[in-house]
Amino acid sequence: MKKLLMTLVLLPLMAAAGDDYTWETQSNGDGTVTICGVIGAKPTGVLTIPATCDGKTVTKVGVRGYSHEDGSFANMGITGLVIPEGVTELSDGAFHGCTKLKSVQIPESVKTIGRNAFEGCVGLSAIAIPCSVTSIGDRAFAGCYGHPDMQLKTFIVDKDNPVYSEIQGTICSKDGSKLIVHPAGLRQVVIPESVTEIGACAFCGCNWLLWVDIPNGVETIDEMAFADCDRLTTIRISQSVHMLGMSAFWQCLNLCSVFFEGDAPMAEDEWGPYDVYTYVYDGKSYVRKGTQGWDTDIPGMWRG
Repeated sequence: MKKLLMTLVLLPLMAAAGDDYTWETQSNGDGTVTICGVIGAKPTGVLTIPATCDGKTVTKVGVRGYSHEDGSFANMGITGLVIPEGVTELSDGAFHGCTKLKSVQIPESVKTIGRNAFEGCVGLSAIAIPCSVTSIGDRAFAGCYGHPDMQLKTFIVDKDNPVYSEIQGTICSKDGSKLIVHPAGLRQVVIPESVTEIGACAFCGCNWLLWVDIPNGVETIDEMAFADCDRLTTIRISQSVHMLGMSAFWQCLNLCSVFFEGDAPMAEDEWGPYDVYTYVYDGKSYVRKGTQGWDTDIPGMWRG
């Protein structure tokens, strides 16, 4: 097994004049390094990630442990973030829970934004996704809601991005058929007309939503699509929906009414039937007379 090389390099944090920070880095084995965090005093204010450490190019902002909450700068009091050209990956949970973070500059070298990378960054109001980004992990921007004046309300995707597009402030697939990330700070659902699939965790942590109306044209709602929407009380699911993913409404604690306009959607995978309403404790489903497939309950659903 190849041993991981750990290097500690003393560099000044550009946003904190007079304060020196010890950058914790890890060799990538190719002459580049991963920034794993700082040792000692924690950064505040605007954080500028160094482009090099000890003469080696920084290509990744990584994690210290095994959880997304162990991200390099998770739960720190930074207010701004400048990532240098040359960084290609923001790892899982890298800036998770940075509640004071208000601005992020992502360079065109970044290809991957990991799972939970900016989850819970309630001060963000907009994020620009450059043309280089080709992978965005689940829940990367979940729970970015806070004070009405500090909420993630829009994404701006470079028009030359080969994988993603921006439609009405949401991140969608390039052809617009799949909604991938919905801004958590919006109080009303935006589902573009081109969308046929709502992706996994697309609405995770959209805690200002009270009502969701899934329009005709949407065929698939993927796993955990609406997880952790704490204030969500009512959902109307159009007749075009034929597939509901695992735990699609996971922990929507106040969900009380689900209206199905069409036949019963499929809700099973290779493991068999599963519960699309995990940790939803009270409520009823309502179905239209004459629709089919409701003779067998989906596990966890209620019959109105």
